[in-house]
Amino acid sequence: RFGVTGQLPRRSPAGPAPRVLTGSVYDRGAVLSDGAVAIEDGRIRYAGSLAGLPPSWATTPRHSGWAILPGLVDIHCHGGDGGEFGPDRTAALRGVRHHRACGTTTMLASMVSAEPDHLRAGVATLARLVVDGEVDGIHLEGPFLSDARRGAQNPAALTDPDLRLVEDLVATAAAAGAPGAIRQMTFAPERDGAS
Repeated sequence: RFGVTGQLPRRSPAGPAPRVLTGSVYDRGAVLSDGAVAIEDGRIRYAGSLAGLPPSWATTPRHSGWAILPGLVDIHCHGGDGGEFGPDRTAALRGVRHHRACGTTTMLASMVSAEPDHLRAGVATLARLVVDGEVDGIHLEGPFLSDARRGAQNPAALTDPDLRLVEDLVATAAAAGAPGAIRQMTFAPERDGAS
């Protein structure tokens, strides 16, 4: 996936129209100043020199003057622009939109340690965002963390590992239509029950 600076043209109600972005393409430490990226159905179909653009793209609308670079993949992100990842869908989408506008193309929505009901509600909301393609998965940061190394985590929410809670959160994601949505979990291996 590539991120771009600026705003892309709005999508039509029928779906995204094929388009060619031209400008400087930044990839693997090199800059191709006369580059092109062809996009169709939300996917990159060509990235390289403008001169090497396949003839089938010759009549596709072009948008010039772009700085095009690989997008950021963020596997630990709690939200952005005042929107936190958790039970509030509007707040979570605010965070997603902020990061997308800044070049993040792939992200895991990280939740901080919280009481089990809050975690269940957050996982249900975020799993639906996985289904919608807004985030690529969920990162649970706790609640099975060490009080000695909790960082900004609420100490009242920290607890020993509980396999039943983990299974419940996995089932919550599956019930929301996103089995396997929980991609990453941060926990303290020194806590009782961590094995």
